[in-house]
Amino acid sequence: MYDHQITIAAREADWPDANQLALTVGDQPTDDQTFTRQNAIDADGGAWIVVTFLTDAERAGMLTGRAPLAAPDHAPWVDLNAAARALDAVTIREGSAIDDVMGELGLEAYTPPPVPPVPETISAMQAMIVVGEEKWREAMSVAEDPTFPWGMRAAILRGTELKRHSETVDSLGWILNMDENDIDNLFRAAAKVEL
Repeated sequence: MYDHQITIAAREADWPDANQLALTVGDQPTDDQTFTRQNAIDADGGAWIVVTFLTDAERAGMLTGRAPLAAPDHAPWVDLNAAARALDAVTIREGSAIDDVMGELGLEAYTPPPVPPVPETISAMQAMIVVGEEKWREAMSVAEDPTFPWGMRAAILRGTELKRHSETVDSLGWILNMDENDIDNLFRAAAKVEL
């Protein structure tokens, strides 16, 4: 029965070990991704994650020292040494809400800054500067390959402007081994390059 409320607060340096602890006391193989996104900040600007969840008596006992840590069936590979280090490093409270633990530790809620918009266009020169000479040269050698579609070759090799949502940029992303997020970040960075 999941009737024990647990709140855990971990500093950024402790997140890898805290993820092993979450995997140990959780019930999913993905619980090792619990401590990945900052949601609190201390007075010195330090990054924290504070989570709260309901668990059963056995797992609550592991977290509060009433029972030894044990590898769960869903994650026999868990690093119990890292989980034990986390027990010594993180703040664990049973029956306390997130706000109470954050107040106790002097933490404030953290909201990441907004992600800047992706520009619609950049110049090929701006993209070249951000990508770098070596990767750009590799990309151009692929684009010069006669088996690559002629229209794409012409647009990549002779184009002066790159439009974010175009087949040309999709092809360039494929050549540079970039996913959508990488391409967005390329456009953001390239827009800052002054020519």
